[in-house]
Amino acid sequence: MVEIRGRSRRPADRSSPLAERIHGALKEAIVRQQFEAGNPLTEEDLAARFGCSRTPVREVLRRLERDGLVTLVPHKGAFVNALSATDMRELFDLREALEAYAAREAARAADGATLEGFRTRFRELEGGRASYAEVRAVAEELHRFIAKAAGNSRVAAILAQVQDQLRAVRTLAIIAPGRIRKVVREHRAIIGALTRRDPAAAERAMRSHIGRTRREVARLLGEGGTERPRR
Repeated sequence: MVEIRGRSRRPADRSSPLAERIHGALKEAIVRQQFEAGNPLTEEDLAARFGCSRTPVREVLRRLERDGLVTLVPHKGAFVNALSATDMRELFDLREALEAYAAREAARAADGATLEGFRTRFRELEGGRASYAEVRAVAEELHRFIAKAAGNSRVAAILAQVQDQLRAVRTLAIIAPGRIRKVVREHRAIIGALTRRDPAAAERAMRSHIGRTRREVARLLGEGGTERPRR
């Protein structure tokens, strides 16, 4: 038997701790709209920003493209994505289908104590003067819990990507006048159906919530999205 020696390689799907840190920071900055849509993200600028070489930055930009947050254009660089009307329609269609499935499955398996904790938190939000940031944080936590409780890791992973791409426009839907209290009530309806172990009701409540979010976003953006700038 011939033994082949050489430097060991890190598995292709495992990033370095530095790349993980940069990826998390850039992803958060993009979904919070700290970079304007269409803006270039240059390797040189990002390397200087994070005090590193261009190698981990290059890896991170490839990951952000897979996340759907940037577009890599050959010989030109990386650009922050904007959502077109088609993008939003497709993403909301995908979100509704997957979240409805997740809610239906979670109704059969979700932990009752955790659901009761969410019920209490949303009741407190409805009774007080909650900010949109507080409501969004608890709502996002609930959606992650439902995706995980559904028991399908691939669905949860796809939903996480979809949620990231829609996060900016979903924020618009929360901060619209009078919308915060409605969002709280919609999530309480979802929790109620999950607590009753009623898959059909959980699916209906989830579809109703996402449909209202979609319509509010469309109204605020004039039935369209932001077209991606031409390269």
